[in-house]
Amino acid sequence: MLDSEVLAVGDVACSIAQLAPPLRSPNENDYNSVMHALYGSDFIYGSLVHIAATSRHPNDSNTHNASRQERDAAHMPGTRQDDDPGQLLVKTSSFVHAKMFDKKNEQMCHAELFTTTPSGGFSIAFCSLAARELTAGTLRAPMRRSLLQLHPFSAWFSAEPVNTGVHVVFRARFHRSESDGSCSPKVASARLWRIVKG
Repeated sequence: MLDSEVLAVGDVACSIAQLAPPLRSPNENDYNSVMHALYGSDFIYGSLVHIAATSRHPNDSNTHNASRQERDAAHMPGTRQDDDPGQLLVKTSSFVHAKMFDKKNEQMCHAELFTTTPSGGFSIAFCSLAARELTAGTLRAPMRRSLLQLHPFSAWFSAEPVNTGVHVVFRARFHRSESDGSCSPKVASARLWRIVKG
């Protein structure tokens, strides 16, 4: 069974210094402001569940003490492996249902890793978390059972400085072959298109 995937590429007339801060959204107010600016009334609300600085050294004690979600996010494609710490966030987001005849709204909890690149740009890697992962250890995400769970999703965003501003690449995928049935392929595909159009 094939995965659903979207890809967007383009140039933004701004600088890395202008683009990076709002996308990092290290607090809940900034996160909600950015998401509402991107998706308007399609976005309902988001919460910041966890934040941590991640070491890029595999032998660092902080890496050994990190949760499984942190270690997984730190090894996502596109992340930088050097002395600069990355920023790991665990967030939730809820959206108005993407399909006209669906009555359930949608929600996702995901790990998000922000890292800088040697060229002066940055990348953000995303990975949705399953419901069973949200009740382990100290991680408690405010997820509602009445909403559709968007999982399993992954995404990668890169921003690199160019002469015309910033070159950006965004790629998102619904891993249909790994789905636990919490989200139908039709709902997932509709959400992917809405995310990339934002």
